Amino acid sequence: MTMDYEEMTEIIGCSCTLLNESDNAICGKVVGDYGNDIAVESYDGKVSIYDRNELLIFD
Repeated sequence: MTMDYEEMTEIIGCSCTLLNESDNAICGKVVGDYGNDIAVESYDGKVSIYDRNELLIFD
């Protein structure tokens, strides 16, 4: 996973859901877009990186 540059896209700040986790339906909000990798801040403040295909992003 390489995150050389952050793209300024309209998804930053949007809520998102992990597609493969039914227990934690809303995982947080998008805080960074690195192409195929998306940085997500969960509601407890933890930032994690996910593949774009693992997320459902609400705009």
